Amino acid sequence: ADLLLEDRPAEPPPVATGYRRGVRARNLRLELGWIGAVLRGRPRYPYLPWPRREASLGALLSLLDPRIGDDLMSRSDPGPGIAQLGSIARDAFRRRGSRHG
Repeated sequence: ADLLLEDRPAEPPPVATGYRRGVRARNLRLELGWIGAVLRGRPRYPYLPWPRREASLGALLSLLDPRIGDDLMSRSDPGPGIAQLGSIARDAFRRRGSRHG
C-alpha cells in the first residue's frame, strides 16, 4: 500500500500486538559460559579483541537484575530453573574433566 501513496506517512503505524516492548531475556547457559571464559582470561582466538575481566564482573552482577527475565527461572516455580543450573554445572564439570583428564 505504501507504494501507491504519493506522500508516505511521517511515522509508521503502530504494530497491534499484545506484547510488551522493551522486555529483555537472557540465555543463562551462554552468559555463564561467556563470564567464565572472560574470567579465565584465555581467549579462544587470540587475534580477536578480548574483553577485560572487569566486564565479566559487570555481567555477573547483571544476573541479579530483576528487569531481565529468564524463560526457566521463576519464583513461583523454581524447579525448571534449578534443573537448568544443575545441567549447566554438570556440563561445566564434564568439560573441565575432559580437558584435565
